[in-house]
Amino acid sequence: MIVEGNEAIKWGITDNQLDVLFFLIDFLRDNHQLPPMAEISRNFGWSSANAANEVLKALQRRGFIEKNVVGKYKLTLEMVEYWENEIEHKSWIH
Repeated sequence: MIVEGNEAIKWGITDNQLDVLFFLIDFLRDNHQLPPMAEISRNFGWSSANAANEVLKALQRRGFIEKNVVGKYKLTLEMVEYWENEIEHKSWIH
């Protein structure tokens, strides 16, 4: 996935975190659930699922994702609404 411009800076996250966030959104759209840590790590070429977990923790601290009642990550309502209204129409997501 390629993100152009200063979107990561605008959102207050790193380019890497933004790439992971858009990966989560794409995976959710295609599979109706967020990917497991191992899938995130595999997609980004990381050797351990711990790397994915650290990025997800950072996204959680910044309010993009949260944990549900059983402890699994989900997009926040604000992120879902933004995705539905804005992200689907941006040309900078490939």
